Amino acid sequence: MKLIVKRDEPEGLRNHREQKNEDWQPDFDDLPSAPKIEIHGSLLREQGYICCYCNMQISASSSHVEHFRPRSRFPEKSLEYGNLHASCQRQIPRKTPLKCGMKKGDWFDERLIISPLQADCETRFRFTVDGAIYPSNENDAAARETIVRLGLDQYELRRRRSESIEAIISAIESYDANDIERLIYEFERRDGMERFTPFCVALIYILKSHL
Repeated sequence: MKLIVKRDEPEGLRNHREQKNEDWQPDFDDLPSAPKIEIHGSLLREQGYICCYCNMQISASSSHVEHFRPRSRFPEKSLEYGNLHASCQRQIPRKTPLKCGMKKGDWFDERLIISPLQADCETRFRFTVDGAIYPSNENDAAARETIVRLGLDQYELRRRRSESIEAIISAIESYDANDIERLIYEFERRDGMERFTPFCVALIYILKSHL
């Protein structure tokens, strides 16, 4: 999970929220398509086009606007920009395992879920070369529950992480410590198109283990 630094909320979202009056309380479902597209684009850009939870690459067509605190339980936060992220999966073929926001659904427990806005979210998990994810601290109940509730160790996701990790391990066979540190530096930053490398947190973890 990569730390998300929230930017200014889109103007369309703010304008919609400010239309509330005694007879009408605006909701996310009431948003016209143009502001929804604006919000979705803003979320993708601030996240560097990776999923807020699993960090796989996403686009507008392969992701949805995720309410960290579910609308069904926290309707007052449905238009709060700090509660909105872009999560993978949108139109899901039958029998496709759910993960991230789609799997979380209406579940929420403040004590047992790690937010991508938490300053320590990147250090709460560890990875292995086969793409598996575990709590960094075996006693971290929130990290353990987050992995389960978001499906972060789902087979296909683990396979994709493993492919990325294996490619990096092969590439660094002849690298010294300085080379590895330079590669870590690159993965910590966005590219020229403002995109993060998919699974960058897992890749950085593995690279640091080779120092």
